[in-house]
Amino acid sequence: MAPTASDKELAGEIHDLRSDFHDFRVEIAEKLGAINANLEGFRGRVETSLGVAKWVAGIAAGIGVALVGWGYTQAQRAAHVEDAVSSLEKFVGKQSEQIARLIELREPRGHEQPGNRIPPDGNQGPRP
Repeated sequence: MAPTASDKELAGEIHDLRSDFHDFRVEIAEKLGAINANLEGFRGRVETSLGVAKWVAGIAAGIGVALVGWGYTQAQRAAHVEDAVSSLEKFVGKQSEQIARLIELREPRGHEQPGNRIPPDGNQGPRP
């Protein structure tokens, strides 16, 4: 049986369709290759950015730990200074009480003569 005109026409259309699909496949492969190249470039930039981000995060973490340690030592130092100030306040209070008692002992009582009073420097003057 010999091919008919419709068979020949159908075979031509199928051949044209195969050719179109082949061209389409080649075009898609070229476009996907271009996309792949773009993604490779993007991947390189992302890896560089991540490397920089890791470096910055490492430095920031180190600075953060140092600041926390410094803050702790400053809090300890402030507590120590506060304790020292409290101790000094108590000491000064006791010294003030002792000074007040000494002043009371040197001041004349109500019936004494002002001339009999011992001066604040402790010198009683010449003796006769």
